[in-house]
Amino acid sequence: MNGPGKGSRYDKPPETGRLHEKLNCRGYFGFGGGWAASVNKGAPSYCNDCQLARLCWDIHRDRVRVMVPTLTATLDQIAEETGGGEAYLQALKDRDLMDAYLAVSLGNMEDGATLYAGGLPKDRGSASLTWPLTEPDW
Repeated sequence: MNGPGKGSRYDKPPETGRLHEKLNCRGYFGFGGGWAASVNKGAPSYCNDCQLARLCWDIHRDRVRVMVPTLTATLDQIAEETGGGEAYLQALKDRDLMDAYLAVSLGNMEDGATLYAGGLPKDRGSASLTWPLTEPDW
């Protein structure tokens, strides 16, 4: 089970301020957005606007590549061939593929919102987050 003390509740970090520092969410793109959306009851745009967004996304991307290397290699090839954007999305649809980078980000977002509400991260096997977050270690 995830979290400290074999699934015990945790002390919530403060709700406002520089979430990336308080949550230590660098590399878990979307997590801070889920937390912030729960706090502000608004759009989960925190991660996109965060000063560490590019670095966080790069670490997130590398983490996802470790989780699903074959799929991400295919996604990266499709992105290179299509140049991204609408053509990339259409190529994924044509091949019946999901974007693993986005899927993991959405899971991070869900976990951020769940933790804000007092729960624990969802069990996603070896891809599960633990609380408190630590920098990805692979």
